[in-house]
Amino acid sequence: LPEGYPGSVRPEYLRFQVYDTIQAACSYLRAILSTGAILKASGVGEAAASPMAAAVAWVLRDGFGMCGSLLFASLVGVGFDENVKEWRLFADLINDVGLTLNMLAPMAGERFFLVAALGSTCTSICGMVAGATRASITAHFALSGNLADVSAKEGAQETAVTLVGLLVGSYLFAPLVGESAPAVWTAFALLTALHVYANWQGVGCLALLWLNRHRAVLASRDWAASAAPPSDAPPEALSPAALSRLERPWGPFLSSLQGPRLGARLPHLCASAEDVCALRDAFAGERRPGEGHVQDMSRTCRGPVAA
Repeated sequence: LPEGYPGSVRPEYLRFQVYDTIQAACSYLRAILSTGAILKASGVGEAAASPMAAAVAWVLRDGFGMCGSLLFASLVGVGFDENVKEWRLFADLINDVGLTLNMLAPMAGERFFLVAALGSTCTSICGMVAGATRASITAHFALSGNLADVSAKEGAQETAVTLVGLLVGSYLFAPLVGESAPAVWTAFALLTALHVYANWQGVGCLALLWLNRHRAVLASRDWAASAAPPSDAPPEALSPAALSRLERPWGPFLSSLQGPRLGARLPHLCASAEDVCALRDAFAGERRPGEGHVQDMSRTCRGPVAA
């Protein structure tokens, strides 16, 4: 634990770390099963298999995964800081998809390489997204300028979980499951269910202090409801812990679909000069700051309309 615990970290630190340890252990044990499936499908253990062909297939599979993670980071990297909890949950869910694809790859026949490459892409995206969100979560936990200490203890905890998973997987889990396909799939399904539950509980307990669009909407609605008649008491803002209990992982996605979008550029709202004219007419009777912008819109309208 970090130096000065519990006063040096947020109140939800221990609960988050417990669930994070559970999900990491589940991921490690499932990785043993999925890696075994990939190696077996690559021909490992068969006399007729070519070691070089298996090595080339493995390298190409990892290469496709790296390319996919780079493309994904270039497309959505700017949203990691805004929706930390949602992206952290997404990282673990996409890891579940990747490991499941790795388990299914041996059954794909001629499409083995395609399915294995997709699985590798998903797990690579998981590593990239989890690393990006971990920085924000670690900064949130650090209360007394101890970011380096919290980060170091986080790495030590991951190392300990990996070591325990290595011992349990080698001497208990693998012999218990064996080579039986029903036993392997049953163990994989149970570990996946536990992994999803642990992530849901761990991410849900984070009481982040900053507002994104989803949390701002929830806080504004609660404030407006508390200020509505017949209540005479002054409205009170939700605490971060209370606000975190109202959050839903799909909230930011629904908010982006429903709108409104604050600070949207005019070309995103108006596809033509006629749209600009309609926007000018809608606000023609109002007085507001920035009247010069309305005059510019009027000049824009006069040109195309006259033509």
